[in-house]
Amino acid sequence: LMSGRKGQRLGHTKLFDHMFIDGLEDAYTGAAMGTFAQKTADAHGLTREGMDAFAIESLTRAQRAIDEGLNAREIAPVTIRTRRGEHTVSVDEQPHKANLEKIPQLRPAFAEGGTITPANSSSISDGASALLLASEDAIARHGLKPRARIVAHARNSLAPEDFTLAPIGAAEQVLAKAGVPVQHELPGVGENLQDHLEVYFQYRCKAPITVNGHLGWLAKLRIGVQWVLTKTGLGATNHFESCGFIRSRAGLASPDIQYHFLPAAIRYDGKAAFEGHGFQVHVGPNKPESRGTVRISSPNAQDEPQIFFNYLATEQDREDWRTCLRLTREILQQPALDRYRGDEIQPAVDLSDAEATDRWVRDNVETAYHPSCSCKMGAADDAMAVVDPECRVRGLDGLRVVDSSIFPTIPNGNLNAPTIMVAERASDLIRGKAPLREEAPVWQAPEWQHRQREGAPVRSVPAGPAA
Repeated sequence: LMSGRKGQRLGHTKLFDHMFIDGLEDAYTGAAMGTFAQKTADAHGLTREGMDAFAIESLTRAQRAIDEGLNAREIAPVTIRTRRGEHTVSVDEQPHKANLEKIPQLRPAFAEGGTITPANSSSISDGASALLLASEDAIARHGLKPRARIVAHARNSLAPEDFTLAPIGAAEQVLAKAGVPVQHELPGVGENLQDHLEVYFQYRCKAPITVNGHLGWLAKLRIGVQWVLTKTGLGATNHFESCGFIRSRAGLASPDIQYHFLPAAIRYDGKAAFEGHGFQVHVGPNKPESRGTVRISSPNAQDEPQIFFNYLATEQDREDWRTCLRLTREILQQPALDRYRGDEIQPAVDLSDAEATDRWVRDNVETAYHPSCSCKMGAADDAMAVVDPECRVRGLDGLRVVDSSIFPTIPNGNLNAPTIMVAERASDLIRGKAPLREEAPVWQAPEWQHRQREGAPVRSVPAGPAA
């Protein structure tokens, strides 16, 4: 009530929504902030499809975080007492109220044919949050582990119709305050980070023929001496002598799953998984959708960067892992391995249970040490491209990037050979030499558009518990 403080003596009055007055409309013109956001989206070419896709991905991540309890430690439950009893709020209630399938069907909120809808913009939520700020002395005194360190801060104000762009100016100011002046702006630097993940699919071996029988200190000494004197024996190989690639589903022109077979059941750190003989395959999907980032943490180049891989962030990546494990078990359960294959050591879970499979993958997955793609190569109209087709950094003279960071997408195998190929090609470009023109024939599975494999397995292995 606008005249409530003075008192309403006689006649009619108006009731105003204080939330709109205080934060959702321009105090000068009364125009809704959403109309300004729509104008910004129009001016910068943001499409309805792109905004809906961003909203769906954001909600999917939020729902997964809630379901997996990833932010449970950050939420203080609140109990509400009503006539119907007590109700405890312990999770963010908004994400699971959204119907993802309906998001593309919603009408624009602020303009005919506009791109902003109630689903791809911020929802109105009541809540509270707290962030603990402390000095370095207080952190050390209480033995705390900080989530982040504030190097500098800044604020920036624009006219109401441009308020959505204000953080850009603040970012420029805070970089200057932190002593990191922007010499050349390339927003794609540090974006698009990709990596391969893998797990160990392990079995006991019925025959005493694996490397697990040579892990004692005396056996290791004997292996080392033999290699030093003769360059032969078990020390003359890394034992990853058998590998393979398969396609996980129809419609893929190239393989997306890679296998390395190891005649041992052991971890990279050399520790055996169990007593006795065993074997394993290292396996994982090699074309992930998830993208991470690499960020500087200070103006000092010697300080460690902040690396966020964002593994398993999309539903397709998680589904690819479920498919990968089912296919791997099917391969290892074929009759050709019957004389060697004992009990399954891991994963040893019901692979028809998506939740159990996802949980096992999260608990056991490891990096394959293939970080790449954070300075990707791209066309001139790709705003996120860092280098051009000749490895030159866009907008700068005399600077090239020649390593696996320039891959637009991660190769579907190990990075060593592709990185050598990039280096050889770049050396020719730098020296002005004509590139090689020889083309080797590449085999492609017939009918790959419609078939995952050419034939049926000898033994059918249904998804389910380990045999």
